[in-house]
Amino acid sequence: MQRRNTLGHLRNIIENGDSLIPPKQYGMNTPASGNTTQCSLILPKGSNGLYYVFITAVTDSMFDKWFLPNATATPADLFHYHVVDMNANGGQGKVIQKNIPLITNTELARVGMMACRHANGYDWWLLKQGLDTNIIYTF
Repeated sequence: MQRRNTLGHLRNIIENGDSLIPPKQYGMNTPASGNTTQCSLILPKGSNGLYYVFITAVTDSMFDKWFLPNATATPADLFHYHVVDMNANGGQGKVIQKNIPLITNTELARVGMMACRHANGYDWWLLKQGLDTNIIYTF
């Protein structure tokens, strides 16, 4: 499947790579801004060509709350991941698992996710910030 990005350039979607975020957020189709940067991260899942794709997202119900007349915040409320096999399709890749929740129904900052390699040199620490708190979720 081919689509055009906001600049009109063609882009290819990896097999099974549609629907990685909820429909209303996907349909918003706005260029990246300071409010949505650093909301995804890709980490290796071992050394066999598999990768985790972590995404901070907004469920459709939270998205609707963003546009209420008295809305004062626009938090994310979903932190989930997908698994991509980059060996599939002759190296073009394929999403083999998707939309696996890690945090749900919790207000999260839309930004502020990072990873740090574990001291063992193999594993990773993943850190995700809550909204307007000192809470850092670790995985």
